[in-house]
Amino acid sequence: MASRYPRRHLKTVHDAPLYVASVYDHPDFADRYTVVFTGPEFAFTQDRRAHSLGLSYYCDSPQGVSMWGEVDTAWCREQSRHRIAWADLPEHVRRHVRARVEDAPCYALRARRRAAAASASPTLA
Repeated sequence: MASRYPRRHLKTVHDAPLYVASVYDHPDFADRYTVVFTGPEFAFTQDRRAHSLGLSYYCDSPQGVSMWGEVDTAWCREQSRHRIAWADLPEHVRRHVRARVEDAPCYALRARRRAAAASASPTLA
């Protein structure tokens, strides 16, 4: 049975947040970096596409790029030569990714539900 979530590339995202599946660098494009997500908040779409965030180097700037999108799983395989480690992203881009994800409605809603369920369940003494 196939997974409902994109597979994490552990060699490149071992120090990334758990919702990051892989990171790609395309220096010739306006949206230089592509971060692909995984986990229950970012399950595959109906047509097996993964959620992603396309980012330029100046993603926080009004002239920069920071846009949600979807990528086909075949695209991820084809782009493997462009895969980079999470640590290779500039620090300001990593902060931006964390902020965008943690502000995303799907992520925030599920995080609140998990927190509520954890506080409602009895703990073992």
